[in-house]
Amino acid sequence: MVVIQCPHCSLEVELDDGVSGLFDCPHCGEEFEWGEIDEENDGSSTKRKHNDGHGERLLETIENGTQSSSVILIHEHTFSRGGKSLGAVIPLVFGGLFLLFPLGIALFALITYPPIGLCFSIFAIPFILFGRMMVKEPIDMFLNPQPKEEVVQKYWFDKNKNVVAIIEEKYDVGEDEEYAPELLNAFYLAKTDEIKVLTDPPSEGAMTPGSSRICIWDPNSGEETYIVMNLEWFSWSERKSACDKAKEYSKIMRIQFTGVGDKSEAWNMDVANPDGKFFFVTRGDPGSMY
Repeated sequence: MVVIQCPHCSLEVELDDGVSGLFDCPHCGEEFEWGEIDEENDGSSTKRKHNDGHGERLLETIENGTQSSSVILIHEHTFSRGGKSLGAVIPLVFGGLFLLFPLGIALFALITYPPIGLCFSIFAIPFILFGRMMVKEPIDMFLNPQPKEEVVQKYWFDKNKNVVAIIEEKYDVGEDEEYAPELLNAFYLAKTDEIKVLTDPPSEGAMTPGSSRICIWDPNSGEETYIVMNLEWFSWSERKSACDKAKEYSKIMRIQFTGVGDKSEAWNMDVANPDGKFFFVTRGDPGSMY
C-alpha cells in the first residue's frame, strides 16, 4: 500500500502497490493521475484491443473482493427470468390474430371462390409468418417453462485498463440455489468509442411503448451494428433522464457523449446490407443482447 497526497485537496490517499492510471480522490471527488498509464490500454488506439483474458481476471478478483480501487461498478440491472409470465399473453393474442385472421379468410375464400382465395392466400403469407413468429416463444414458455431465476447483471469498469465487464449473478428460485457469477462480456474501449442515446418512438396505436437507451457506440465498427454494448434502458418519456445519465457515463469512462439518434441508425449498412438491396430485419433490435 502506498500513501500519496491528492493534488487537488492535499489530503492523503491510499493506493495499492504497483497501480497506475487515473483515480478519484475519496475526499474531494476530483480525478488525478498516478504512475504511468499503460498507453496500449488507455483507449488511445483507434482499433479495439483483442480481449486478452482481463475480463476473466476481473471476475476472479471481484468474486474474491480483492479488485483494485480503479475497478468501479457503473450500473446494476436486476430482473426475473424464466417461469410463466402473464406478459407473454399480449404477443400471444396479437400473434394469434395475425396468424388466424388471414388464414381463416384465405380458407373461406378458397372454398367459396377459389381464384380469389388463391390470390388472397399468397397475400396473407407474410402476415401468417409474422404471426407464427410472435406466438412461437410465448407458447414454448407456457409448455416448457425455464426455471425461474432472479438475475443481477453488474457492469464493471476498470479505469486503469479501460475495460468494461458484464458479470451476471443468478439465483434459482425453485431450487433455492445461488450460482457462481458468470462473465457475459468484456472488452477494451477504443479511442473512437462514443456514448450515445438511441430512441425508439411509440408505434401508432401504442402497440409498442417506445424506449430510450444509452449505449457504447463505435462509428468505426466492422460489425453489422455500431453498438458495442447497451448500458442502460429508459422509457420513451425518460429521454431527458437518459441524456443526463449518458453524460455521467461519459465522464466516468472518459469517452465523448455524441447526443441522441434513432435506433435505425445503429445498423452499419456497409456490412449488414452491402448490396443496397431491400433490407428486411428478422432478427430483432441491433445490439439488444445487453
